[in-house]
Amino acid sequence: MVPTKLKRDNYLVWKALFAPIFRRYKLTGILDGTEVCPPPFLLDSSGHSTGAPNPAFEAWYEKDQNILIWLNSTLSEEIIPFTVGVSSSRELWINLEQRFGGVSAVHIHQLRTRLHSVQKGDLSISAYIQQIKGISDALMAAGAPIF
Repeated sequence: MVPTKLKRDNYLVWKALFAPIFRRYKLTGILDGTEVCPPPFLLDSSGHSTGAPNPAFEAWYEKDQNILIWLNSTLSEEIIPFTVGVSSSRELWINLEQRFGGVSAVHIHQLRTRLHSVQKGDLSISAYIQQIKGISDALMAAGAPIF
């Protein structure tokens, strides 16, 4: 569903590709923590576990693990080591956001410098324009559009 593998330098674009998928399948709450994991077992009227499996937990857990599989399937080999020990989609989402989501002034400056130094060289016109568009899109995603 997401054709782009997450690398160190494309987090914002990668994240933007997932947003409509999560909205469409109503999965955003699992990632942002608003859809909290139900208890694994049903509770009695006093709040104690009955030992009976909770169907709400089963449904939530299945969605969580599907998201985790989707996310993991789009990670480049250089990113996979950062996922060791992660067992939930929210945990992975937060982990990746903390590592790669910070848009710093330095990053924006680097993108602008790359944009100013793009040269056609032996690239086809299509490849040259695509390179410019990629940098422009990254600036837009970082909240620093080109004027």
